[in-house]
Amino acid sequence: MTDVRYDDDGCPRIVFEFPEHEPDYVVEYASPPFSECGSGEPISTDAWGATAFLTVRLEPSGTADLTKEDAPMTYEGRRDIDVGGDVLKHLQVICDFEAVLQWVVGLDERHDFSVFTLDDPSRVVIDISET
Repeated sequence: MTDVRYDDDGCPRIVFEFPEHEPDYVVEYASPPFSECGSGEPISTDAWGATAFLTVRLEPSGTADLTKEDAPMTYEGRRDIDVGGDVLKHLQVICDFEAVLQWVVGLDERHDFSVFTLDDPSRVVIDISET
């Protein structure tokens, strides 16, 4: 992954960007508690202001290019993002291990959502319905 962007105005949207092609993805509602996949360290969601949570699993993916000997970082942005929007509350990486990248997304409440891909550059897009 090279970038993650979000917008809480109008139709809330989250975009994950990739350098060549988008990975397989699974986006679904999940319930806390959440923990870091490698360490098992708990992730506290209490201060997020969220009552619903999406998990976004991207595979194969990660924040470093493991095909290169020195595994250079491809994403150097924040891994714990306080959005504080009306719908989107928080984004946090909970797994970046063995070509699995997983984020948890805190929302104000459960909403319908759609997931699709775009090219040039490759992106996985999640649109959250406000109704």
